Amino acid sequence: MTRRLISGYAWCVRVRTALKAVAKAVLRLGVHPYRRVALQRVTFVAVTGSCGKTTTKELIDAVLASTLEGTKSRENFNLSWDLVRTVFRARPWHDYCVVEIAAAVRGERIPLEGPLALARPSVGLVTNIGSDHLSVFRTLEETAAEKGKLIAALPANGIALINIDDVHVRSMERRCTARQITFGLAPEAMVRADDIHAAWPEPLSFTVHYNGASQVVRTQLYGEHWVSCVLAALAVGLAMEVPLAAAIAAVGTVAPFSGRMSPTRLPDGITFMRDDVKASLWSYEPALRFMRDAQARRKTVIVGTISDYAGNSDRTFRMVAREALAVADRVVFVGPHASKCLKARRHPQDEALLAFYSVHAGCEYLRGRWEPGDLVLLKGADKDGLGAFIESASRRDMMDSRATAQDWRVSESPIQFVAGLGNPGSRYEDTPHNVGQRVVDEIARFLGGTWREEGSVAVAQVEWEGQKVCLAKPLVLVNHSGPPLLRLAQDLGAGPAECVLVHDDLDLLIGRIGVRERGGDAGHRGVRSVLNAFGSDQVRRIRVGVGQPNRKARAADDVVAPFSREEGAAIATARREAADAVLRLVAGYAKPCVPSDKAGDQRHSQPTAAT
Repeated sequence: MTRRLISGYAWCVRVRTALKAVAKAVLRLGVHPYRRVALQRVTFVAVTGSCGKTTTKELIDAVLASTLEGTKSRENFNLSWDLVRTVFRARPWHDYCVVEIAAAVRGERIPLEGPLALARPSVGLVTNIGSDHLSVFRTLEETAAEKGKLIAALPANGIALINIDDVHVRSMERRCTARQITFGLAPEAMVRADDIHAAWPEPLSFTVHYNGASQVVRTQLYGEHWVSCVLAALAVGLAMEVPLAAAIAAVGTVAPFSGRMSPTRLPDGITFMRDDVKASLWSYEPALRFMRDAQARRKTVIVGTISDYAGNSDRTFRMVAREALAVADRVVFVGPHASKCLKARRHPQDEALLAFYSVHAGCEYLRGRWEPGDLVLLKGADKDGLGAFIESASRRDMMDSRATAQDWRVSESPIQFVAGLGNPGSRYEDTPHNVGQRVVDEIARFLGGTWREEGSVAVAQVEWEGQKVCLAKPLVLVNHSGPPLLRLAQDLGAGPAECVLVHDDLDLLIGRIGVRERGGDAGHRGVRSVLNAFGSDQVRRIRVGVGQPNRKARAADDVVAPFSREEGAAIATARREAADAVLRLVAGYAKPCVPSDKAGDQRHSQPTAAT
């Protein structure tokens, strides 16, 4: 049975690969016989732009379908081979086919010449120009130049819909030979909107003006930034002779596309507004503006990924955090870089701004802290998995569990948990990757601890200055240290705040000691495993330097090769200093008496290699 399933999966992969190859060949030739011969009467409507393409496409299809017959691109499938499939779905008797076209995906540029040669649209629009795909299009002008190819490709008897409020789209008028219909908020727009209302819990509504007539438009969308998308759909309808009243009624039937300001209402009166498909910095402004104008008992903003920005990441996270704090009562960042937001705290104990290393940790903290009337914005990328917050809040057994919920930032556990990273086996004992385990061996000898195996971890229970301490050495490869350490910590009732992790660090010169109260993994895969398992970056770190001064970093094989005699002497001293640093941490001293973390830092670009 398993072999049959694998064979079926392999067959599907081969078919998918073949379809992509056919699509590339068709686009390369710029010719599609079915398109040229059978679909001559079908009007192809093409939509591209930096954001809002999918929602605009859905609105256009609703408007045209009110009086005409046709088809459209499915969901948000907008790549080249998706376009080929959309064209194949069009029928000779259709009046229209709406296609969504992307100019970049996953950091790869998609030249529009191929898709445009295939679709040959006679109606086209560019929704807007923004900083999405900043790694592909370095400037807004470069983005506009690529997406403007759609407007330039329209035939003289075609129609171009121009967003007059976007300066880069408006400049495309110069490249256009087709008839133009402008839309926007500007007084000179042919299809114009004013009297806009979009304050939650009310959906977007506005008054549209066209050819001397005015009508009220009511939608199911949330946020005033959708006005231009609705206007674009109405303008396409007018261009294809759909009565304005019918078009207005049609846009009122379109629900928010999943993950694009789409609400999820829970029975307990909590509403999650999901905007977690695109995470570009540019897309944060309209989402936060929605939260600013919303009427709600309490507002929470949960932030995952922030992408497509130039400059320093610390500054970007701090800026977004401050903007979110200005419009919400509580702001929560989740992910490996979440701690960067904490520099925006208004004071050290500011509970309005929180950071967690993972979505799981954020859910653990927030469960039982939801209240009826909460409005929660989930803002990030689809890979973040922010939907877990909805699942967590919707589970009945969590709604009243504040007293028992694990607080991953503060714990009252009576025991301190010290783990040394390393690889099992005698052949790894005196290698760079095992210095963490040698440090906890030092502590065990000093305090008279006896090692015993508990599953995948060696454990020694000791006491220091009245504080109970559990020493631990994972008996798995260093890159897989997290899960067994998490299981032990849970058995002990210890959270991340009670844990001290001792490990090697290539960014410190050999023999130096560094102390970190929190933060990311800095490229060390063993540390990454632990932080991911605990779902938090609030694990204290004692870093033992193994970097070499005469070259940028050790090679991958060097971290599991024995130290030289000279290195061994430096490491022996470092082990004692690191053990002293650990004991000072677990005893509650604010600052361990070890050389400064900055004093011996020698930063290298190559991340730690792990076994």
